[in-house]
Amino acid sequence: MHLTDVTFRYRRRSRPILDRVTAGLAPGDVVELTGSNGAGKSTLLRLLAGLTRPSSGTVTARPAVVGYAPDRLPTAQPFTVAQYLTHHQRIRGCASWRPWAACGSCPRCGTGCFPTARSLSSTAGPTASPATPSSK
Repeated sequence: MHLTDVTFRYRRRSRPILDRVTAGLAPGDVVELTGSNGAGKSTLLRLLAGLTRPSSGTVTARPAVVGYAPDRLPTAQPFTVAQYLTHHQRIRGCASWRPWAACGSCPRCGTGCFPTARSLSSTAGPTASPATPSSK
């Protein structure tokens, strides 16, 4: 998936939440986005998932399956984020959202491995770094 000069604004003349972001993600990449409140983390994830369109720029080569969990689940939701994604994978008959799960050779936890993660950093917006396997 490729983002090329992606800018996002909530209103036509408002300040950009994301400004000319260019990045690439390979299939199976896992990233962790960090940033302060309002930095654009959730907006970037919605753009990557195809739930929101950029104000300008392009998002290309989006795979048919993109695992996305909203940052706010209903309080009565009986799922963790992993259970939520697994449940939606099951009911939609999609490919696995966990590309590392089948490997079984992760030196950190022994249960799976993470492909090389790519940076999605920008000067004003969210930053990304490789995710580490959880113990669950």
